[in-house]
Amino acid sequence: MAKLSKDILKTLSTKLGKSENSIRVEISRLRTGKFHGAPLNSVAHVYAQQHGTTVYQKLSKEEKAAIPNHDLIKSAPKVVTKKVQKKEKAFEFLKYETTDHFIKGHLKEINRAYNNKCFTATFILAERLLRI
Repeated sequence: MAKLSKDILKTLSTKLGKSENSIRVEISRLRTGKFHGAPLNSVAHVYAQQHGTTVYQKLSKEEKAAIPNHDLIKSAPKVVTKKVQKKEKAFEFLKYETTDHFIKGHLKEINRAYNNKCFTATFILAERLLRI
């Protein structure tokens, strides 16, 4: 039976911030408890997955083939709900009846700018509209 790879042990130690001895002990417990007869490096991969990382790239072909099936408990994704913003009633800053399509568009833009508190733009657009 192959030993636990020092490279895998060092990688897990740095990724998880635990000592190599504690990781070795936990992998041995996992192997004796759930995964009898599986190679230690394959069980180390399962251990890494349970802690949110992986060492798959460090396994040999035989060890990759011998990775035991297991169920990972994945946390459910958080559902973020947005607060509904109340729309304020649009205030009609300029009222002007016309049949000209372009003047209607300009009036609409002026009112939109005013409701979004762009007062400088409102002033400039209204001044241009009066010059037309």
